[in-house]
Amino acid sequence: MIQRTALIKMGGWSGASITEDAQMGVLMHRQGLQTVFIPKVIATGLLPNTVVDLMSQRRRWIYGNMQVLNTYFDNQSLSKSLSSPSSPSSFGQRLGYIRAHLSQLSAWVNLTGIFIVLHICTLLLISGAMFANFDINLSLLLTPLYAVYAGYALFLSRRLWAYCHDDAPLNQQMNGSGVPNFYQKLRAWLMHINFWELGALSWLPVLWGREKPFICTPKQVYVRSRYTVWTANIAALPKLLIIINLITILMVSPLSPLYSPLIFVCAMAILILKLWSAWIMLENYAYSESNEATATADFIHHIKSDIDSNSNQQEHSVLNHSAINRKLSTSLKQNKVINS
Repeated sequence: MIQRTALIKMGGWSGASITEDAQMGVLMHRQGLQTVFIPKVIATGLLPNTVVDLMSQRRRWIYGNMQVLNTYFDNQSLSKSLSSPSSPSSFGQRLGYIRAHLSQLSAWVNLTGIFIVLHICTLLLISGAMFANFDINLSLLLTPLYAVYAGYALFLSRRLWAYCHDDAPLNQQMNGSGVPNFYQKLRAWLMHINFWELGALSWLPVLWGREKPFICTPKQVYVRSRYTVWTANIAALPKLLIIINLITILMVSPLSPLYSPLIFVCAMAILILKLWSAWIMLENYAYSESNEATATADFIHHIKSDIDSNSNQQEHSVLNHSAINRKLSTSLKQNKVINS
C-alpha cells in the first residue's frame, strides 16, 4: 500500500523499469519517504496458470530488477537519497539501507552465468581439440570444469540453506499450522532450480542498455488438452544446464579416454537435480480435469455474457430507434397541425 499524496509527490508510477514496484520502492527511499513492513497477509495475488507464463513472469522480474540495480549506484541519485532529512545517518544504518534494497533486487539473480559460459567454452574447446586431433594432453582441458562445478555447488548450497532457514511469518500464515516441514522446503528449493538459467543469463542484456517492453503476465485459465499442456510445459522449461551436463557426462564417462570420476559424479548430480526440479514443476502445472472443467465453464459463461450483452445492446438500440421514430412522428404531426 502507498499513500496517494506520496505517489502524487513522486510524479506517479515510474516507467524506468519493467518491475515498476521495485523501482517505486527505491524512488520512495531516495526522496526520503519511509516504508514499514507489515508481517501480515493482507491480500493474495493470482499466480500464472502455465509454465510459459510463469517463466515469462520470472524473466521480467529478473530483467526489471537488474534495470534498477544497473542505475542504483549512480552517484547523483545515491548521494541525494543519503542526504535527505529522513535518510539513515550512521554508516551502519546506511549499510542496512542499501542491503535491504540489494537483498530484494537480487533475490532472483545469480552470478553463475560466468560458470555456465565457462562450462560451454570448455566443452567446445575439448570437442574441437578431439576432432582436430591436436597433440595435447586433453585431460588438462578439463581443469576449468573443477572451478565450474565448485561454483555450481556454492550456488545450490546457499539456496538450499536459505530455504531451510525460511521461517518467515508470511509463510506461517499461508500454511496455517506453522513452519513448513523439510519436504516442503526441499520442493520450494527444487522449484527455484527451474529458474537457474534465467537468473544467471537473462539479465545480461541490461549491461549494454537493451530495453524490453512491459508484458503483463496472463492469469486466466486456458482450455487445452492433456497433450498440449504437457508439450507446452516441456517446451517452456529451461534446458541449457540439462544439455551441457549430459554432454559432460558422455565426455568424461568411464567409456571415454577423458574419464574423470569427480567431474562425472558432479555432472550426474546436476543433471539429476535439474530433472527432479523439472518433474516437480511439471507436477505442479500438470493437466487437471477440474481445472479444465472450470476453464470450460468460465469460457461458456463469458460467451453467454457476451451474447447477452450484445442482445441487450441490440434490444436497447431497437428501443431507442423506436422511441426516436415516435418522437419524430409526433413532431411531424405537430408541424403539420401548425402549418395548416
